[in-house]
Amino acid sequence: MLIPLLQRHERLDSTAYFQTPGLALVASFDYHTRRVSDILLLGSNENELMRRAQLHLGADHYLVLPVFQENHPTRLLGLRVLAISLNQ
Repeated sequence: MLIPLLQRHERLDSTAYFQTPGLALVASFDYHTRRVSDILLLGSNENELMRRAQLHLGADHYLVLPVFQENHPTRLLGLRVLAISLNQ
């Protein structure tokens, strides 16, 4: 379950890398509660990442943001998925 960063009371302390056929991601979470606060989908094709992760830009309970490479600010590193509501 994604928990919005501003509404969490515990501190974020762990990350984990997962890879499935066609999708790689990094999840940030609290080690003790195992609550995920955000996910970074890794890849350079925004449309393909959205399709493979079954994400929708107009979703009510999460926000999708592009993340660009630090040394190449015009190259996509991936998509960050952030929770925006606890009630969903």
